[in-house]
Amino acid sequence: MNLANPDASARARSIALQRDETERCEALGIPVCVMHPGAHLGTPRKPRDPNRLGEPPSPDELEGLRRIAASLDELHRQLKGFRTITLLETTVGSGTNLGYDFGHLKVIRELVRAPERVGFCIDTCHIVAAGHDCSTPARAKAVLERFDAECGLEHVHAVHVNDSIGACGSRLDRHEHIGHGACGESCFRAVLRHPKLLGRPMILETAKEDGPGGEPWDIVNARELRRLAGARTAR
Repeated sequence: MNLANPDASARARSIALQRDETERCEALGIPVCVMHPGAHLGTPRKPRDPNRLGEPPSPDELEGLRRIAASLDELHRQLKGFRTITLLETTVGSGTNLGYDFGHLKVIRELVRAPERVGFCIDTCHIVAAGHDCSTPARAKAVLERFDAECGLEHVHAVHVNDSIGACGSRLDRHEHIGHGACGESCFRAVLRHPKLLGRPMILETAKEDGPGGEPWDIVNARELRRLAGARTAR
């Protein structure tokens, strides 16, 4: 699905696919549906070029953001009265993908006619790989403060807790087990302990395989996250 596709027919197919996803969520009583915003498919940047964080969108990016908002408006028109909220996920900014800068997400929500039907999903791997430095407690706090100022943490309805194989700013979308990547403990502590994110569903998207001693990695990762959150670990 690519709601930013400049080809009208391809974009219409993406809207139809997103409608299927949203209808399924509504039927099952699932309150939110996470999606990547989309790719503008204009002039690509070189793979090693850093993301332009904190800068206004380029002309190609702005047109893509406008197409996403218009696509969401059409989706909302078709699904009038639905309660399921669409969550725009932070991205690493690979290729021409939008959403690596928090300002992108802000623009989309400001442009849609029903902003109450749009929220956000923070992915810890994606924000670090996009170039948001969370390597110290102060820097991680500052990243969340920037997100709060741009988008509002109250609009974050889900979090993907993944470590990052790629270094900060690598634009590499590769997830790693908690504590084995580039995010650092300060990143997870900041997210797990932030008052505005308490109670939000937090989802592991790490490899589903056996870890040390044959213990499933999901259990190992969850235990590490509970430690970083300051919670008592169940035996």
